[in-house]
Amino acid sequence: MPVGNVTTIEVDHLAPRSGNIFLWDKVLPGFGVRVTQGGTKSYIYQYRLGGRGSISRRFTIGRHRAPWTAQSARNKALDLAKQVAKGKDPLERRRERRRKQVELRFDRYVELFTEEYLKRRWKDWSRIRSMLVHYAVPTIGTKRISEVRRSDLTAIYRRLDNRPSVARAMHATLRKMFKWAMSRDDLKHSPVQGVDAPPPPKPRNRYLSTEELRCAWETSFQLAGQYGPAFRLMILTGQRRGEVIGLDWSELRRESSRWDLSAERSKNGRSHLIPLSKQAIALLDAVACGKDWPSNGLVFQSSYGTRLSAFSKAKEKWDAMIVRKMRSAGEEGAALAPWRIHDIRRTVATGMQALQIRTEIIESVLNHLSGTMSGIVGVYQCYPYQEEKRQAMKRWGRHIKKLTAS
Repeated sequence: MPVGNVTTIEVDHLAPRSGNIFLWDKVLPGFGVRVTQGGTKSYIYQYRLGGRGSISRRFTIGRHRAPWTAQSARNKALDLAKQVAKGKDPLERRRERRRKQVELRFDRYVELFTEEYLKRRWKDWSRIRSMLVHYAVPTIGTKRISEVRRSDLTAIYRRLDNRPSVARAMHATLRKMFKWAMSRDDLKHSPVQGVDAPPPPKPRNRYLSTEELRCAWETSFQLAGQYGPAFRLMILTGQRRGEVIGLDWSELRRESSRWDLSAERSKNGRSHLIPLSKQAIALLDAVACGKDWPSNGLVFQSSYGTRLSAFSKAKEKWDAMIVRKMRSAGEEGAALAPWRIHDIRRTVATGMQALQIRTEIIESVLNHLSGTMSGIVGVYQCYPYQEEKRQAMKRWGRHIKKLTAS
């Protein structure tokens, strides 16, 4: 095995032969240069961990003159020798560093954050991950998390100008993700620090009028698939869209006319017993094609047997149907003011108020924690209002039946 002075001039004069040839430095053990049959010259450092009986390992420092010289490669080899003397493996450290460079890409880190944090601590982790994937990843992409700047965050929030609630949720999520990265020593400083949260959404007061509600109910039967039954159950129960769309037959009790919503599925993390009116029971009978309901499985499914999605398209068609219905009823030139599916809950609450149902009963029906059920009252007032809720649901169901009777 040739031994000599590994210098830039000496390496320049090394000529390729058949197979690889090596020149080992006589001053620094393990430091050398390798010349391939094709003429490529690379500086290397060869070492053992654990004494003579252990397997030797070879660390490639880099190519000669691209960008390494003999002296800069020697300095690197000296640094590697110090690591080996401390029992550290340079190859393993390089692999770990490269692995981290991939893991610390923003798009990859979102997945790591989902697996290691969101799935373990946030019950609505799927929604949060989807938000990050759809709005943050396309903007930041493969940048390392240490390269994310405040301007990147501003660009994300700008995409959400017309969705203030999502923008604020994004800000809170990114703040948590970068704080978590700092706790793992993956990041020194959070780019969210010092960035103001997007402004809160303006309070909404939109609800469907009596005529709009009637037309919405009647036209929902014309919607394709199971969108119509799902929307009608929202109207009959006042429950949130996600809770209705995720409804499983195992949560329903036909014999006791009840829907048991678990804390895991409830948006506010509180279990909720929802009495079902006769109208709601009839709707579910229709979906099940009889009174023998399935024991499990999604109640409302797409044509592929999956959870319903693409609600914006379904609602766009629904809105057009509602307008046509209103105009056919004699309201020439009738228009439908913008509204959201979530406004159904406000419509139910407003309608129940008109029926003179007490506010605390309405909030209990909606599983709502603000107002009379927030703060210290929500902590110490544990009365479930179950019978009162049942009576409220009966009155509301009769109101809908009377309202939509032809």
